[in-house]
Amino acid sequence: MKKESPLALISGAADNLLYNIFENLSVGLELYDKSGFMVEVNHTELKSMGVRDREELLGRNLFNIPSLSDEFKQQIVNGETVHFMAEYDFDSLRSCFKTYLSGIKYFEITVSSVFGEEGKITNYMVITQDVTERILWQRKYETLYEDALHSKQELIESERKMIELLHHNELVLNNTNSGLAYIANDYIVQWENVSLCSRSLSYEAYRKGEACYKTAHNRTTPCENCVMQRARKSGQVETIQFLLNNEHTIEVFATPVYNDLGEIEGVVIRVDDVTERQQMIGELEKARKQAEQSDKLKSAFLANMSHEIRTPLNAIVGFSDLLMITDNPAEKEEYSKIININNELLLKLINDILDLSKIEAGSVELKYEEFDLSVYFDELATSMQWRITNPQVRLISINPYATCMVRLDRKRFAQILTNYVTNAIKYTPEGTIEMGYEEVEEGIRIYVRDTGIGIPEDKKDKVFYRFEKLDEFAQGTGLGLSICKAIIDACEGSIGFESEHGKGSLFWAILPRMDDIEEDDLNSSQQRSGRKSRKDAAIAVKEENEEKKTILVAEDIQSNFSLVSSLLKNRCKLLHAANGQKAVEIVQTQSVDLVLMDMKMPIMDGRTATAEIRKFNTRIPIVALTAHAFEADRVAALEVGCDDYLVKPINGAKLMQALKEYGC
Repeated sequence: MKKESPLALISGAADNLLYNIFENLSVGLELYDKSGFMVEVNHTELKSMGVRDREELLGRNLFNIPSLSDEFKQQIVNGETVHFMAEYDFDSLRSCFKTYLSGIKYFEITVSSVFGEEGKITNYMVITQDVTERILWQRKYETLYEDALHSKQELIESERKMIELLHHNELVLNNTNSGLAYIANDYIVQWENVSLCSRSLSYEAYRKGEACYKTAHNRTTPCENCVMQRARKSGQVETIQFLLNNEHTIEVFATPVYNDLGEIEGVVIRVDDVTERQQMIGELEKARKQAEQSDKLKSAFLANMSHEIRTPLNAIVGFSDLLMITDNPAEKEEYSKIININNELLLKLINDILDLSKIEAGSVELKYEEFDLSVYFDELATSMQWRITNPQVRLISINPYATCMVRLDRKRFAQILTNYVTNAIKYTPEGTIEMGYEEVEEGIRIYVRDTGIGIPEDKKDKVFYRFEKLDEFAQGTGLGLSICKAIIDACEGSIGFESEHGKGSLFWAILPRMDDIEEDDLNSSQQRSGRKSRKDAAIAVKEENEEKKTILVAEDIQSNFSLVSSLLKNRCKLLHAANGQKAVEIVQTQSVDLVLMDMKMPIMDGRTATAEIRKFNTRIPIVALTAHAFEADRVAALEVGCDDYLVKPINGAKLMQALKEYGC
């Protein structure tokens, strides 16, 4: 009896068409007999394995594949379909068969059983697909993605979507869920599963026995330069993407199918829904551009800060040198005035930078207190009036109430209003600037209206951006309005503006009234009570004894001590301690009426020294005099026993006022 060719299982009654499909399919196919020995392999598999002579592979046993676990072997014997990923090291595989490949490649493998008429296994079919490029691309893509994640926290959500997308893609491949169709040279669809697998399509794109251009595009003639025609002309895989009416993106691969004579008999079409992948690529590209823009803005900010800081420093250093060599009293007064103005400007720049650092850390500090807004507003209006040096600009203050008791953060209220007025002054060459406030249902609404140059439409969306300056030549850091927005956000209020280019602008903000803020706890009340008693006691002592008071200055920087000494030498007797430990010793051994305590000193810092002094002396007033400007630093100093807190650079008037309050 003549032995039947193994290909009979595929070709049937000499069906060349199905044989050609088997031989040229884009996935590798291996056919094993029921004992597990390979009896046939297609051209794609030979190419994937780097084998020129198929005899090298025929006769290999399926159950000797190293990547096939015992569990999988048992499932295969039981007639179950098995899917798994295999990693092949072709340098090692040369000991098993001749291959011209080297290195490592990755394959997705599906093993299924072929059953005879009696339901018994007659053969095993192995489908392999080379996914090396996808795996390498996936790993490279994941590496790039992790780098992007570290540079921008906003990509966390993108990473989640990417993992989900990769998981979905893996499921699609493992279940061969791509839509497939074989189209002959006459454009007639020979077979297809697009209608079953491509659920994203809202219509049946390919129908067996009909022309592809008719069902896919409702045409009566073939499409010009379609992906199928391109594949036939180039003899290679061609691809194209379509955006469907349902907003799904479809990617189509066309692979030419060759017969034994090397002629193209048709094209295999693969249809994939790549909507999520394209969306992810778009999101990553958008995030990359945002990160690049952020880096550019920060670089521009640093360059701008260098310029803005050097500008007042240039005046301070230059006029300080002139002040030392001039003997003209009028010139000395003028130089001193210029130095003080630039000192204030430099301090404003530094405060903006500190505020920005707190905003970046998410710690905008709010300190609520009850005060008469009507009185405070008039004080602010007076101080704003002094800022206007242009005689063609007039400031109008609108105070609608004789009394307006509120519970707000006084400092932040002033900061917002000052930033608004300062901006209006910069951009109003002539006309009026109106500042005002009013009670509204949501709280207190403050506003500043000007008749200045206004804001162009293309720059309105950048008004509250950090590091942004609408006019690069205007003085300032470009942080004022972004700081205002951060403060309002922290207060859970609202902020906005209206502007017409060439006519002026209106900036407003609403701060909620915090009438229900709870009072400080008992410990804080006791601390305030202790500080008040020390202040009262010091004043009482001064009334009894008008002699010069002895003040201990705990300061490790000699120039800082010299400045305090110059301010107080005619008013008090001064002692000097270069560190906290020395300060504790002096208070223990000498008569001291008040301590000016720096917080950062060698050997023992100011907080520790204050705590040590309070262990044996609870009556002496201690005033912190430090460069630490954050609210948290002030609270920490008061908690360990300081009575007051002054921030450097030293303001002579504030220092004198503090000493007066404690009887010095």
